[in-house]
Amino acid sequence: MGITPERALDTGKHLGAGPSAVWPAVIIAIGYYIGANLGFALTLAPVPVSVLWPTNAILLAGLFLTPVRRWPLVLTAVFVAHVGVESQSGVPLRMTLCWFLSNCTEALIGTLLLRRFSGRSLVFDSIRDTALFFCVAVAAPFLSSFVDAGFVVANGWGNADYWTIWRTRFASNVLAALTLVPVIVLTVERLGRLREVPRRKVAEGIGLFAVLAVLCWVVFVRQEPGPGTSPALLYSPVLLLIASAVRFGPWGASASILTCAMVAIWGALIGQGPFVTSSERENALAIQTFLIVAWIPVMSLASVMREGASANAQAQRSEEQLAMAIEAAQLGRWEWDINTQQLTWSAITRRIYEVPPDVPVSPATFEAIIHPDDRPLIAATTVDSLSGRPIDVEFRLRFPDGRIKWILSKGQTIYDDQGRPQRMVGVKLDITERKAAELRINEQRRELAHLSRVSIADELSTALAHEVNQPLAAILANASAARRYLLHNPPDLRELSDIVEAIAVDNRRAASVIARFGALMRRGDSTWTNLDTNDMVRSVMDVARVDILSRGVSLTQRLASDLPPVVGDAVQLQQVLLNLIINACDAMESMPPVDRKLLVTTSIDSAGDVCVRVSDKGPGIDLESLDGMFEPFVTSKPHRLGLGLAICRSIVSAHDGRLSAENLPDGGAAFSFALPAVRESSLQPSDADRAAPTNS
Repeated sequence: MGITPERALDTGKHLGAGPSAVWPAVIIAIGYYIGANLGFALTLAPVPVSVLWPTNAILLAGLFLTPVRRWPLVLTAVFVAHVGVESQSGVPLRMTLCWFLSNCTEALIGTLLLRRFSGRSLVFDSIRDTALFFCVAVAAPFLSSFVDAGFVVANGWGNADYWTIWRTRFASNVLAALTLVPVIVLTVERLGRLREVPRRKVAEGIGLFAVLAVLCWVVFVRQEPGPGTSPALLYSPVLLLIASAVRFGPWGASASILTCAMVAIWGALIGQGPFVTSSERENALAIQTFLIVAWIPVMSLASVMREGASANAQAQRSEEQLAMAIEAAQLGRWEWDINTQQLTWSAITRRIYEVPPDVPVSPATFEAIIHPDDRPLIAATTVDSLSGRPIDVEFRLRFPDGRIKWILSKGQTIYDDQGRPQRMVGVKLDITERKAAELRINEQRRELAHLSRVSIADELSTALAHEVNQPLAAILANASAARRYLLHNPPDLRELSDIVEAIAVDNRRAASVIARFGALMRRGDSTWTNLDTNDMVRSVMDVARVDILSRGVSLTQRLASDLPPVVGDAVQLQQVLLNLIINACDAMESMPPVDRKLLVTTSIDSAGDVCVRVSDKGPGIDLESLDGMFEPFVTSKPHRLGLGLAICRSIVSAHDGRLSAENLPDGGAAFSFALPAVRESSLQPSDADRAAPTNS
């Protein structure tokens, strides 16, 4: 969890100078005062710069943790503390002011860089955070040391030259920033969660730091001065630094390095330890280099460990959330190891397949309960999955008592680095209830579509009577003529033969009319075949022509040649076209007879689909009802249910097509439906190959 400046030291709600605004500034000023005294104590005289100068690091951490609007208050409080501590040490006022400016310069540079690139949070929980902080901890002292060294030389403070002061000040402040800023920032972040730390963890930390302090005392204080210290003994604290990083993360790593730094500097101050070899400057530089170099791998290790732990925790949370989602959705997980042929089912999968938890499962177990008719489908799906296709199949299970279950299975094949299939994983869902509901809905839609066709037949009853009366009247006339010819002596057999043939032709004509209406009224399962769209249009025109002409409507057909076939149910598609034609004729009832024009066209649209278009010269479609006209029970006609266009859309959608309507620029409206064209010769799809389309 990250810490933001507002969360850390901003305990107030407003910008005023109340207690909540003052206390952070006071705390930072006290820390600055203590750090300055500590810095003076850690100075190897006669060098004018401390081995570790804490004040700049304390001010940097304080500014980073404080909202920008309170920086002036913080700097004011720190200025008071700075003047007080410097005056106690006998530093002239001019030098005091110069050092305050250089200290603020470093703190502001570091704070602004951290806020700019860390997103105003710093938790060291990734190698990126650690690398970014290291760069800032180096860049801020690097730039501000030019100012500081210039102030020291200009004021004649000390005997060192400009570059010596720059180098000493730079190393001192880099070490202070690396060791103190992480400890301060992470400590503030942990303040609200101290009670959550287990006592066992606290005891472990106290013990680890006690052992580290004792070991550092032995290595850096108890040893005689000079380089004679054994390298193994010199680097022995590194093991505890690594342990701190592993067990306590970035805070433990930075705190342990700070402990080593304080003990090592104290040893050099009293003239003991491996870092007392030559001049004070060289001794200070040796300590600083050793600790800075040790900081990099230890903090990097802590960040990597924290990043890995965070990633593992996130992965665990994601896995738990996924498991909860799968459980809530009643999805059964499955896995098949292709090499060992081991099949693994989750508890939900076993419940779906009705296999007890203590019964071992195998591919043979799975195959035994698959419906025999669906086993070839499962085999083909397995082969396809091995070639890289995702698994997405619906199949049936058949149990010994005859019950049937529908199962939806989805999954994929996992491959190794050489591209060889290793295992299949996926989920299963019991869709038996959904399938039963689909069957009920399809049956209801078929019933509704049949009622719609009956309604259309009622509207066309006059046309049907006219179409049938013509051949029946001709049959009656020919039969009377035949009777008269039979009375001749001898009968004219040639004339009788022609009359009988004419009667047969008229009979076939009447039968054709009745058959076309019978096909339209037929109820039952869908039959999908390759259809010639133009033939379908002509068939509908034969049925509706008389009704169209009786309404005073002028009919024009423009049928494109060489149309590719479409796949579908002829009766359903004829119902769609017939419904659109009747609607067009109804729309033109209020128009003068001369303006009642109906145009039926077929074509190939821009998507390559076969398009049938019915255009009229009526008043057009009301714009307010244009979007919802395909919804059920939406109609502009009195005494109508408003189901015709909804049924038409359902039928076209079941054929993977599109039904649309638009107003024409020169008046009237046009309804079109487009169906996918069959582009390659193939076997006709059977009813079992695809879901039965809804007849509505």
